Amino acid sequence: MTDRRPAVVALLVASLALAGCAELFDFPAPSPAVSGGPSASPSSEPTLPPARAPIPGSTSGAVIPTDCRALVSQEVYEATFGEVPLNDPDAIATGEVGVQQPTEPPEGADVQETIESQTQLACLWRQPEADITYLWASVAIVDPLLGGQFMREREAEGFTCVQVHGGERCQLIRPNEMYPVDEGFTHFLRDDVYVYVGQANLVTDDLLGDIVAQVWGDAAG
Repeated sequence: MTDRRPAVVALLVASLALAGCAELFDFPAPSPAVSGGPSASPSSEPTLPPARAPIPGSTSGAVIPTDCRALVSQEVYEATFGEVPLNDPDAIATGEVGVQQPTEPPEGADVQETIESQTQLACLWRQPEADITYLWASVAIVDPLLGGQFMREREAEGFTCVQVHGGERCQLIRPNEMYPVDEGFTHFLRDDVYVYVGQANLVTDDLLGDIVAQVWGDAAG
């Protein structure tokens, strides 16, 4: 499946499939280190605003952050990203990041395009000089039936799908075609909220569980 996300993703790797990461994040340490990869040292001035508001159109009681820095807890943010730049203009080719306005899908849109058009928050952590190190996360409100269809399509493509954190997670980990590191891809659907995370060469530990805790206010297992 070819990723048709904005050229933000195309810049990161020559060929990316739309997918997420080990236990969205019991992601193994990269092998070997790739030039430009950052170290996740704690930020000296962590400012993680609790910017949250009810998600328009959601019937699940979910709450979406209005700042990418609040998508995960402060402790997890510091451990995962440290000082890795967030939404750095120099690391982005084209495409939107930050708070998004859902749009009408293009005429004849397929399931993927329809879901992407409903994105309400998109975040990119990446060093501008890094070849492959990145983490992309986005949140969208989707029709649950359409979301279910999308997840079945991922399963048919070889993603491993399980019930976790109160919803369904489909994920795939594969070697990058250009660099000696693995890429992880995760899709998560709970009620009418869809979360996507793609990453490479950036170690995380159950990041999805922390995102769930921020969006739904719980840590459903």
